[in-house]
Amino acid sequence: MKAAAGPVIFKAGRMEMTDTDAYIQRLAVSNPLTEPTVCSAIQALQLPSGSQGLDAGCGIGLQALLLAGAVGPSGYVTGLDLSPEFLLHAEEIAKKSGLSEQISFQEGDVRKLPFDNDTFDWSWSANFAGYAPLKPMPLVKELARVVKPGGSVAILAWSSEKLLPGYPLLEAHLGATSSGIESELTQEDRAEYQRLCLPESPDFILNHPDYYAFFTYSMFHGRAAR
Repeated sequence: MKAAAGPVIFKAGRMEMTDTDAYIQRLAVSNPLTEPTVCSAIQALQLPSGSQGLDAGCGIGLQALLLAGAVGPSGYVTGLDLSPEFLLHAEEIAKKSGLSEQISFQEGDVRKLPFDNDTFDWSWSANFAGYAPLKPMPLVKELARVVKPGGSVAILAWSSEKLLPGYPLLEAHLGATSSGIESELTQEDRAEYQRLCLPESPDFILNHPDYYAFFTYSMFHGRAAR
Protein backbone atom coordinates (compact mmCIF):
# COMPACT_ATOMS: atom_id res chain seq x y z
CA MET A 1 0.00 0.00 0.00
CA LYS A 2 1.32 3.44 -0.82
CA ALA A 3 1.10 6.61 1.21
CA ALA A 4 -0.97 9.34 -0.40
CA ALA A 5 0.94 11.77 -2.57
CA GLY A 6 1.22 15.45 -1.77
CA PRO A 7 2.88 17.82 0.74
CA VAL A 8 0.68 16.89 3.69
CA ILE A 9 2.37 17.61 7.04
CA PHE A 10 1.76 15.62 10.22
CA LYS A 11 2.72 17.05 13.60
CA ALA A 12 3.62 14.65 16.37
CA GLY A 13 4.83 16.62 19.35
CA ARG A 14 7.59 18.87 18.09
CA MET A 15 8.41 16.71 15.09
CA GLU A 16 7.01 17.49 11.66
CA MET A 17 6.79 14.77 9.03
CA THR A 18 5.64 14.49 5.46
CA ASP A 19 3.02 11.85 4.76
CA THR A 20 5.74 9.49 3.49
CA ASP A 21 7.84 9.99 6.63
CA ALA A 22 4.80 9.34 8.82
CA TYR A 23 3.93 6.20 6.88
CA ILE A 24 7.48 4.85 7.18
CA GLN A 25 7.43 5.53 10.92
CA ARG A 26 4.13 3.67 11.30
CA LEU A 27 5.53 0.69 9.40
CA ALA A 28 8.63 0.59 11.61
CA VAL A 29 6.58 0.79 14.81
CA SER A 30 4.01 -1.83 13.76
CA ASN A 31 6.48 -4.28 12.18
CA PRO A 32 7.23 -6.20 15.42
CA LEU A 33 3.50 -6.90 15.68
CA THR A 34 2.97 -8.18 12.13
CA GLU A 35 6.32 -9.89 11.54
CA PRO A 36 5.43 -13.22 13.23
CA THR A 37 2.37 -13.58 10.99
CA VAL A 38 4.33 -12.72 7.86
CA CYS A 39 7.06 -15.18 8.86
CA SER A 40 4.46 -17.93 9.24
CA ALA A 41 3.07 -17.18 5.78
CA ILE A 42 6.53 -17.25 4.18
CA GLN A 43 7.38 -20.47 5.98
CA ALA A 44 4.21 -22.08 4.64
CA LEU A 45 5.35 -21.35 1.06
CA GLN A 46 8.49 -23.49 1.50
CA LEU A 47 10.50 -21.38 -0.93
CA PRO A 48 13.39 -23.42 -2.37
CA SER A 49 16.81 -22.70 -0.92
CA GLY A 50 18.90 -20.73 -3.42
CA SER A 51 15.87 -19.57 -5.41
CA GLN A 52 15.39 -16.08 -6.84
CA GLY A 53 12.19 -14.16 -6.26
CA LEU A 54 10.35 -10.86 -6.59
CA ASP A 55 8.83 -8.80 -3.78
CA ALA A 56 6.31 -6.65 -5.67
CA GLY A 57 5.23 -3.48 -3.89
CA CYS A 58 8.05 -4.01 -1.40
CA GLY A 59 7.62 -0.71 0.46
CA ILE A 60 10.56 -0.17 2.83
CA GLY A 61 11.82 -3.73 2.36
CA LEU A 62 10.73 -5.38 5.61
CA GLN A 63 9.29 -8.47 3.91
CA ALA A 64 12.23 -8.65 1.50
CA LEU A 65 14.49 -9.29 4.50
CA LEU A 66 12.30 -12.19 5.62
CA LEU A 67 12.14 -13.61 2.10
CA ALA A 68 15.92 -13.43 1.80
CA GLY A 69 16.24 -15.34 5.05
CA ALA A 70 13.86 -18.00 3.72
CA VAL A 71 15.86 -18.69 0.54
CA GLY A 72 19.21 -18.69 2.30
CA PRO A 73 22.56 -17.09 1.46
CA SER A 74 22.60 -18.53 -2.07
CA GLY A 75 19.16 -17.10 -2.88
CA TYR A 76 18.27 -13.64 -4.12
CA VAL A 77 15.34 -11.24 -3.71
CA THR A 78 14.46 -8.28 -5.93
CA GLY A 79 12.24 -5.64 -4.36
CA LEU A 80 10.13 -3.37 -6.56
CA ASP A 81 8.22 -0.23 -5.59
CA LEU A 82 7.07 3.04 -7.14
CA SER A 83 8.33 5.20 -4.27
CA PRO A 84 12.00 6.30 -4.40
CA GLU A 85 11.74 7.32 -0.73
CA PHE A 86 10.63 3.83 0.28
CA LEU A 87 13.40 2.25 -1.79
CA LEU A 88 16.11 4.39 -0.20
CA HIS A 89 14.85 3.35 3.20
CA ALA A 90 14.75 -0.29 2.07
CA GLU A 91 18.37 -0.16 0.91
CA GLU A 92 19.45 1.24 4.27
CA ILE A 93 17.59 -1.51 6.13
CA ALA A 94 19.14 -4.23 3.94
CA LYS A 95 22.61 -2.79 4.47
CA LYS A 96 22.20 -2.62 8.24
CA SER A 97 20.91 -6.20 8.24
CA GLY A 98 23.97 -7.42 6.30
CA LEU A 99 21.80 -8.62 3.39
CA SER A 100 22.86 -6.20 0.66
CA GLU A 101 24.42 -9.06 -1.32
CA GLN A 102 21.14 -10.99 -1.30
CA ILE A 103 18.67 -8.18 -1.97
CA SER A 104 18.39 -5.40 -4.54
CA PHE A 105 15.70 -2.78 -4.98
CA GLN A 106 14.50 -0.96 -8.05
CA GLU A 107 11.78 1.48 -8.98
CA GLY A 108 8.92 0.18 -11.08
CA ASP A 109 5.19 -0.31 -11.50
CA VAL A 110 3.64 -3.62 -10.42
CA ARG A 111 0.96 -3.12 -13.09
CA LYS A 112 3.67 -3.38 -15.76
CA LEU A 113 6.62 -5.22 -14.28
CA PRO A 114 9.97 -4.26 -15.86
CA PHE A 115 11.07 -7.90 -16.19
CA ASP A 116 11.00 -10.50 -18.95
CA ASN A 117 8.75 -13.53 -18.85
CA ASP A 118 9.99 -16.42 -16.66
CA THR A 119 12.56 -14.29 -14.82
CA PHE A 120 11.96 -15.48 -11.24
CA ASP A 121 11.40 -18.74 -9.39
CA TRP A 122 8.59 -17.12 -7.39
CA SER A 123 6.82 -13.81 -6.82
CA TRP A 124 5.34 -12.33 -3.66
CA SER A 125 3.24 -9.28 -2.82
CA ALA A 126 2.23 -8.34 0.73
CA ASN A 127 -0.31 -5.63 1.57
CA PHE A 128 -0.44 -4.38 -1.99
CA ALA A 129 -2.08 -6.55 -4.66
CA GLY A 130 -5.80 -6.91 -4.13
CA TYR A 131 -6.43 -3.50 -2.62
CA ALA A 132 -8.61 -0.85 -4.25
CA PRO A 133 -8.42 1.02 -6.56
CA LEU A 134 -6.17 -1.45 -8.39
CA LYS A 135 -7.97 -4.43 -9.90
CA PRO A 136 -6.45 -7.68 -8.62
CA MET A 137 -6.52 -9.92 -11.71
CA PRO A 138 -4.22 -7.81 -13.93
CA LEU A 139 -1.71 -7.69 -11.06
CA VAL A 140 -1.92 -11.45 -10.50
CA LYS A 141 -1.33 -12.05 -14.22
CA GLU A 142 1.74 -9.80 -14.14
CA LEU A 143 3.09 -11.59 -11.05
CA ALA A 144 2.59 -14.92 -12.84
CA ARG A 145 4.08 -13.70 -16.13
CA VAL A 146 7.52 -13.06 -14.64
CA VAL A 147 7.63 -16.42 -12.81
CA LYS A 148 9.02 -19.56 -14.40
CA PRO A 149 6.50 -22.34 -15.19
CA GLY A 150 5.57 -24.16 -12.00
CA GLY A 151 6.90 -21.36 -9.78
CA SER A 152 4.99 -19.89 -6.85
CA VAL A 153 2.84 -16.75 -6.92
CA ALA A 154 1.77 -15.59 -3.46
CA ILE A 155 -0.30 -12.65 -2.25
CA LEU A 156 -0.63 -11.80 1.44
CA ALA A 157 -3.48 -9.43 2.27
CA TRP A 158 -4.40 -7.80 5.58
CA SER A 159 -8.09 -8.00 6.44
CA SER A 160 -8.53 -6.86 10.06
CA GLU A 161 -6.67 -5.83 13.20
CA LYS A 162 -7.06 -4.84 16.81
CA LEU A 163 -4.12 -2.74 17.94
CA LEU A 164 -5.51 -0.75 20.86
CA PRO A 165 -7.23 -3.20 23.20
CA GLY A 166 -9.14 -1.27 25.84
CA TYR A 167 -9.56 1.75 23.55
CA PRO A 168 -12.25 0.63 21.06
CA LEU A 169 -13.60 4.14 20.41
CA LEU A 170 -10.18 5.58 19.58
CA GLU A 171 -9.43 2.61 17.33
CA ALA A 172 -12.76 3.05 15.57
CA HIS A 173 -12.04 6.75 15.00
CA LEU A 174 -8.58 5.90 13.61
CA GLY A 175 -10.16 3.32 11.34
CA ALA A 176 -12.51 5.94 9.94
CA THR A 177 -9.64 8.19 8.82
CA SER A 178 -7.66 7.98 5.58
CA SER A 179 -5.27 5.10 6.33
CA GLY A 180 -5.12 5.91 10.03
CA ILE A 181 -3.95 9.49 9.52
CA GLU A 182 -3.55 11.14 12.90
CA SER A 183 -4.17 14.69 11.69
CA GLU A 184 -7.81 13.86 10.88
CA LEU A 185 -8.60 13.05 14.54
CA THR A 186 -10.20 15.45 16.99
CA GLN A 187 -7.83 17.24 19.36
CA GLU A 188 -8.87 14.95 22.22
CA ASP A 189 -8.38 11.76 20.18
CA ARG A 190 -5.07 13.03 18.82
CA ALA A 191 -3.73 13.62 22.32
CA GLU A 192 -4.79 10.13 23.39
CA TYR A 193 -3.29 8.62 20.23
CA GLN A 194 0.04 10.36 20.84
CA ARG A 195 0.05 9.24 24.48
CA LEU A 196 -0.44 5.61 23.51
CA CYS A 197 1.24 5.28 20.13
CA LEU A 198 4.35 7.46 20.01
CA PRO A 199 7.54 5.59 20.99
CA GLU A 200 8.81 8.60 22.95
CA SER A 201 5.70 8.68 25.15
CA PRO A 202 6.11 7.26 28.69
CA ASP A 203 2.77 5.47 28.14
CA PHE A 204 3.79 3.92 24.78
CA ILE A 205 1.51 0.91 24.51
CA LEU A 206 4.16 -1.47 23.15
CA ASN A 207 6.12 -1.08 26.39
CA HIS A 208 3.30 -2.61 28.43
CA PRO A 209 4.28 -6.20 29.36
CA ASP A 210 0.72 -7.48 28.93
CA TYR A 211 0.09 -5.76 25.58
CA TYR A 212 -1.42 -7.85 22.80
CA ALA A 213 -2.56 -7.24 19.23
CA PHE A 214 -4.79 -9.17 16.85
CA PHE A 215 -4.24 -9.41 13.10
CA THR A 216 -6.06 -11.32 10.40
CA TYR A 217 -4.34 -12.01 7.09
CA SER A 218 -5.32 -14.07 4.07
CA MET A 219 -2.75 -15.64 1.76
CA PHE A 220 -3.52 -16.62 -1.83
CA HIS A 221 -1.03 -19.02 -3.37
CA GLY A 222 -0.83 -20.62 -6.78
CA ARG A 223 1.58 -21.89 -9.42
CA ALA A 224 2.47 -20.28 -12.73
CA ALA A 225 1.11 -22.24 -15.68
CA ARG A 226 3.50 -24.70 -17.26
